[in-house]
Amino acid sequence: MSNVKLPKVKESDVQAHIFQWASYIRPLKYMFAIPNGGSRDVREAVNLKRQGVKRGVSVKY
Repeated sequence: MSNVKLPKVKESDVQAHIFQWASYIRPLKYMFAIPNGGSRDVREAVNLKRQGVKRGVSVKY
């Protein structure tokens, strides 16, 4: 085994990149994410939107 250190990647960044990629593919344009609980200040809202949360989507679909 080599001692290669991989860069730390946050799950939220990976999810944001996936949703950015999916926005260019027509059938995947309608993907959405359902957030877990948490604070809902302006900064959190921006992060949730980057991660695929869409307004008006019910958790019970």
